[in-house]
Amino acid sequence: MNVLLLVSPSSGGGRAAAAMPAVQRALAANGWQVRTHLTRDLDDAEQVAAAAEPGTVVAALGGDGLLSRAAAGTRVSGTVLAPLPGGRGNDFCAALGVPRDPAVAAAALLGAVERAVDVAELDGRTVLGVISCGFDSEATRRANATTVVRGQLVYAWAALRTLATWVPAELTVTVDGTARSFRGYTVAVGSSGRYGGGMKIAPDARMDDGLLDVVTVSHAGRWHFVSNLPKLFSGTHVDGDVVQVQLGRQVHLTAVTPIELYADGEPAGWVPCTVRVAPGALRVLGGR
Repeated sequence: MNVLLLVSPSSGGGRAAAAMPAVQRALAANGWQVRTHLTRDLDDAEQVAAAAEPGTVVAALGGDGLLSRAAAGTRVSGTVLAPLPGGRGNDFCAALGVPRDPAVAAAALLGAVERAVDVAELDGRTVLGVISCGFDSEATRRANATTVVRGQLVYAWAALRTLATWVPAELTVTVDGTARSFRGYTVAVGSSGRYGGGMKIAPDARMDDGLLDVVTVSHAGRWHFVSNLPKLFSGTHVDGDVVQVQLGRQVHLTAVTPIELYADGEPAGWVPCTVRVAPGALRVLGGR
């Protein structure tokens, strides 16, 4: 029962590093043989996970960015990923039903059932949560850059700051060969349906149906947009008019002007791009 514990010292403003001793104790108390690796950066996390020995559980303690890169590594090594919440948003852990306390989540790994979940592939890059472009990606950029607001509230703060200067984007979304162009705020694509510290952008998304949820938010007045922001946390924002959801296996995005992409809270390139689903491609341990 070997565990390779990957810890990102910078995740969550130091939250992962602070939780590390309690996580180590919880794992050791259940009989796991633990080897801990403090990651230098995201590339290091992926490389170490990719080199993990067969039969190892790779426990990743950090934010969604760390978890996605650790997941990419475990897909190479054929090992199992045990995600532990150590970031600000922890959306992948929440989607899986992993306990919010990292030590409790570590203790719960004993007796947990392994399962296979879908991931998205953004031009070959493994993505656990949501790929966003447009308003959402700009808001994420602001959230990552600020030191003024901490915790999950940073995403709501960033959204309001972005709205003040937002100019609607011209986007084309092609889902399984069928194209649709629109003027608006956002395209979000993923299999887990959550981002931004608890926002359920695709409320009915499932990680085991072999499909991507594709959410488009068309142009509407700023007051309409602001009034619907709180609904993202309950998933009641989908109205079929301004906010639409499609399902598909492959999505191609283009835009009239360059738009940066964010995936699992990290910069991930620029539009145009192609996203494909990889059904059951990730072995995970933990959650419900």
